[in-house]
Amino acid sequence: LCPGVFRLMISNGPADFTAVREGESRSVMVVESSADMQDALRDLLKRRGYRVLVISDAQRALARFSDSDRPCDCVCGVFLLAG
Repeated sequence: LCPGVFRLMISNGPADFTAVREGESRSVMVVESSADMQDALRDLLKRRGYRVLVISDAQRALARFSDSDRPCDCVCGVFLLAG
């Protein structure tokens, strides 16, 4: 993921994620076909201040780069390569 998306704090107890809004003025493109995973990632990233663009199809995600100089600051997803 993007640098700073998750900031891990270790204390005397278990590690936990901070709820800082480090994503202000940054955008993330989430490429994910599962609606449940889309919702979870969108909620997580928006709570941290990111503008989130969710696309369910990798070809459509690539097309966004053809249509725009910079559609987002970061792309995240699971990509399986044939082979």
